[in-house]
Amino acid sequence: MSKVGEKIKTVILEESKDFGIFLVGEKFAPGGILLQYFMDSEGPLDMKEMTRFARHINRLSEEMDLGERKFTLEISSPGASRTLSDIRQLPKHIGKTLLILTEEGEVEGEFKSLDAEILKLEKKIFRSVNSKKIHHRNNSYKLVRGQGN
Repeated sequence: MSKVGEKIKTVILEESKDFGIFLVGEKFAPGGILLQYFMDSEGPLDMKEMTRFARHINRLSEEMDLGERKFTLEISSPGASRTLSDIRQLPKHIGKTLLILTEEGEVEGEFKSLDAEILKLEKKIFRSVNSKKIHHRNNSYKLVRGQGN
C-alpha cells in the first residue's frame, strides 16, 4: 500500500467513528493514482451520510501533506456483490440467502441468526425421492477471520 493510501486510511479509520460507519476494504490502482475505500454500517447504510463523510475526508486530505503526486480518492459503499468482510455487516443480512466458504466447501442457506461468532444457516436440501420430499437442515458455523477484499 502506498504511503498516501496508508495516511488516508488512518484518517478514515479515526473519522468514520463519528459517522457510524466503518472501513470494510480498500483497493489501490497500480501506481497509486486511484485510492478506493469501501465503507459500511451495522444498519442500513445512509447514502446521504456516506456523501457527507466522503466530502469530509476529501477536505481533510486536501489539508494533509500528501506530496505533489496527483491521485483520485473514492469513498463508497462496498456494493451488494462484494464479499462481507466484517462481522458487523452480518446482522442486517438475517433472512437473506448467504453463500459461505467452510473447510468442507461452499454452503448456501438462509441466514437465521448470529450468536457471538456462530452463524446459523438453514440449508435447503432437495432430494428427488418420489419427487415430493424437501428437507430442511439447520447448521451452525463458527466464523473465522480470513482475508478481506
